[in-house]
Amino acid sequence: FPKPMTVEELKATSTYKSAAKNVQVVTLKAEADGSFAAPVQLDAKQTGVCHVRILVKVKGRDVQATDVTIQVR
Repeated sequence: FPKPMTVEELKATSTYKSAAKNVQVVTLKAEADGSFAAPVQLDAKQTGVCHVRILVKVKGRDVQATDVTIQVR
């Protein structure tokens, strides 16, 4: 995994930028009960630390529901 930021590095910025790559962003519509599901397929050639983010539509807006960081070998 990438080296975590030091306390000094975090104090020098107002945001944390992940070293992970964005692999796939899937936008889903939440069901009436708030549930959602989606298959996620990764390209076997994409190796390294990657984000898998899932967005859902809430009142017409995209809202991030999850952001999973994984290591692909």
